[in-house]
Amino acid sequence: MLLVPVKLTMEDIVGEIPYKRPPLEYPPPANCLDSFLRSLGLSKPQPLRRPPLTKAVEICNFPEALERVRYALRFNPPSTVLRWGKLVTVCNRSIEPSEFEPDPLRLDVNEEELKLVCRTIYHRTKLEEVQSVVLMRDMLPKMYDKHSLERGKRVSQKERDKRGVTDECFAYGELDQEKFIEIYFKVSAAYGDWPEKPCFFDLGCGVGNLVFAAAFVGKVPWKTCGGIDQIEGLVERGEKRMPRWERLTGIPSETKKIEFMWEQDNFLDNPDPWMDATFILLHWTAFNSEQLKLAADVMAQCREGCLVVTFTNPIPNSDFEILIKGNVDVSWGPAVYYIQEKLTPRKAVKGRVAGETRVEAQPDDDFDEWG
Repeated sequence: MLLVPVKLTMEDIVGEIPYKRPPLEYPPPANCLDSFLRSLGLSKPQPLRRPPLTKAVEICNFPEALERVRYALRFNPPSTVLRWGKLVTVCNRSIEPSEFEPDPLRLDVNEEELKLVCRTIYHRTKLEEVQSVVLMRDMLPKMYDKHSLERGKRVSQKERDKRGVTDECFAYGELDQEKFIEIYFKVSAAYGDWPEKPCFFDLGCGVGNLVFAAAFVGKVPWKTCGGIDQIEGLVERGEKRMPRWERLTGIPSETKKIEFMWEQDNFLDNPDPWMDATFILLHWTAFNSEQLKLAADVMAQCREGCLVVTFTNPIPNSDFEILIKGNVDVSWGPAVYYIQEKLTPRKAVKGRVAGETRVEAQPDDDFDEWG
């Protein structure tokens, strides 16, 4: 049998099957390109990376960097143990480059520069017209419609005269609630919102108007809002507003659940009510140097991470670090205020273990209750 070679074309083989060219992809898939380069003994060149941001001025002018700082603050709020080290770690955490983000932002900030960033955020922040502020401005004046600064001074002086109290550290003064809530909102923006169930205490609360102001505007609903003052007549005027608070309508249910605490006492002698507070307002403009030192020792019993606002003088204690120094107008004139953070765990004071049950102070025999 004779075999004759036959020349076949592609059309003879595929017949009428139409040919479709595969679509071209550009750029080619990364795995395909990587495989090709590896087969040639080569590797894909690394993309050029921006240097990391290291200075506060760079971070403050870069919105994405500020968002990274806010993220760190959100997950390491005030009262977090060893907080600043954790904040630095989160801010500097690197993000791996990807096909969609070949050059992600990098930070390499130290603790001092991060604190400068927070300080800048504090000074840039303005008080917002949020619903809680609107409620406070509407309702707090109604709760204190019969109160005035002069009336508070008369009540304070009358009781001091009656009890023979001559120490000027108990002189009466007030901080306007607008100034207070502005400081609160700026602190919250710059240093983070407090964790769940925070506690506010006003040491030297007077008639308690700032205790209620804090209750109105707390961004995270307070577990406790409290005030303590040596002058009983002033504390009574705050406590007597509680029925009005209970009757208020239009307040969020979580806010109405706040526990209020009113104490007539010297806060230096009895730190038990306020030592667990996460945010403290401390009035001590009229304290002398000896009283300041005693108060600083007592403040060592505060919880780690609590923030304290003082007027005229900072807390002379190495356990506290000054975060902010500013100026504010108060009832007695212009004043300097300090915002400080407790950096250390609780400390025992004069042999007293922090949190230990105290024997109640005995009442003054020379003091008669008056209306």
